[in-house]
Amino acid sequence: MGTMIPRLLNYVILTPYFTRDIFKGAIGEYGKLTELYAYVTFLLIVLTYGMETAYFRYITVSDNKKSIYSTILASVFSTSLVFIILVFVNVTSIAGLLEYGGEIGFIKIVAIIVAIEAFTAIPFAKLRAEEKALKFAILKGINVLVNIVLIAFFYNVLPAMGFGDFVKNDAGYVSVKYVLLANLITSAIVLIILIPELRAFSIRACNLKIWKSLLKFGWPLLIAGLAGTINETLDRSLLKHLITDKSRALYDLGIYGANYKIAALIMLFIQMYRFALEPFFFSYASQKDSKIQYVRLMNLFVGITVGMGVFVLIFLDYIKYFIGTNYHEGLTIVPYIIVAYVLSGIYYNQSVWYKLTDKTYYAAIIALAGAVVTVFINVYFAPRYSYHASAVAHVLSYGLMVIISYFLSIHYYPIRYNFLRIAAYFLLGGFLVIINRVVSIDQIIIKICFKTILVSIFLIFVLWKEDLLKQIFKRKHESITG
Repeated sequence: MGTMIPRLLNYVILTPYFTRDIFKGAIGEYGKLTELYAYVTFLLIVLTYGMETAYFRYITVSDNKKSIYSTILASVFSTSLVFIILVFVNVTSIAGLLEYGGEIGFIKIVAIIVAIEAFTAIPFAKLRAEEKALKFAILKGINVLVNIVLIAFFYNVLPAMGFGDFVKNDAGYVSVKYVLLANLITSAIVLIILIPELRAFSIRACNLKIWKSLLKFGWPLLIAGLAGTINETLDRSLLKHLITDKSRALYDLGIYGANYKIAALIMLFIQMYRFALEPFFFSYASQKDSKIQYVRLMNLFVGITVGMGVFVLIFLDYIKYFIGTNYHEGLTIVPYIIVAYVLSGIYYNQSVWYKLTDKTYYAAIIALAGAVVTVFINVYFAPRYSYHASAVAHVLSYGLMVIISYFLSIHYYPIRYNFLRIAAYFLLGGFLVIINRVVSIDQIIIKICFKTILVSIFLIFVLWKEDLLKQIFKRKHESITG
């Protein structure tokens, strides 16, 4: 919840704020924001290079926790500092390559944001490993709230004070620069608040031998992370370069980014789930029923995420107004993005096998296979079909990764997942969505009731299959008789 609630707050407030207000008439500027944050995602993988997961892995089996933490912190700090220096020295060339020649400041701000975020990822990992959920939640909440306040200050307070031209670019459009600046200030504030967690660092505790072991474990995760990020963000990073009609490039990217946000509720849940799941993988592995619990987690995960997807698609008639009407032409990609998110979550559940067997190099191989699919479809089809090709690429890429991961896991850490139940959730969800599209109801109250019934059918089915109905009724009976 400490992950989901702040991000949900950020999502619920900023997405409609940007698409319905600030960038309503500047879809191309929103396209820039979409592109730049895709680069942020990619660069964070590079600058953390698997050290978060390495920390969780080694902290559970080593008695020298201080040395592990100090070594990782020193390593990430050093690489982040080098990254900032390299970007600032070559900023003109980088800006030209990314077609931001007139907006070099964007590149500098993004570089500092990424460096700070990569460094603070390690203290946050420490909080997760030590199960300091409340402190973690508070810091994440501060991060989001400060960011929202600063953005409102730049785009509402300053114009109300007569400084409206301050936030516009040379073309007269509202610039995304101050969204980035707000993010930078917020990241710096969080870094300052995390200083108490940095006091556990000791330069004397840094150990070269431990660092080599951590790097050996983490580098395949870096490759996997890079390939995985290609699957997730390549389209948003390169779409403007692939679209033939350059006059529509940033416009299409803005449309794509906004409609991507409609499915972000599922993404937020998956991120929350992943924050909790990775420490659980390692801490629960020694239990006799570990594989049984991993299977149950997979079933529940698919049931919940497919259910969320069913809700979004059935109520899309209303949910679509979450983003500005100027962006609605891209609604056709929403089903593909939802399916891709669910498949990515299934793959992450499967990742337990190579993490517990220390065969993380397979993660790189699997992710690279998915990346090949992503690159191929985007390069060959995006010039013609734009973001529609990118949406399909997500589904095919993650689908391939799930298949490859499963067959590899059979040889190293076999887990008997309940594929019939998983398939049943997908089939029932798809069937209910089709019924919703086929049945036409004009009366709004009846229409909402009908949609609610369809979603409830899926919810009840999941509760029944996971034996949760028995538990609910059992607790209710115990509370009454008690």
